[in-house]
Amino acid sequence: PCTKVMLAERMYMRREMYISIMLDRAAGGPIFIASPAGGTSIEDVAEATPELIFKQPIDIMVGITDAQSTYLATSLGFTPGSVGHTECKSVVEKL
Repeated sequence: PCTKVMLAERMYMRREMYISIMLDRAAGGPIFIASPAGGTSIEDVAEATPELIFKQPIDIMVGITDAQSTYLATSLGFTPGSVGHTECKSVVEKL
């Protein structure tokens, strides 16, 4: 029998985006892949609109740079200088 029920406020997504870290043989290490049009069907996005897929190879000896996190946050559609842009950069840098 169920002894507990969790209730949470309903949240509405304003937009969906995609970001991942993958190991890429061509780049010789990890690479960030991001898309402002992403979500669960990133393969469909890549096929229909490849210009909306952004990639950043990461040097494992240096880590992600400020320039790279800025590029990814901007590529995801956040306006430079906005709170969302700063938060996105912070999340990317912590990955």
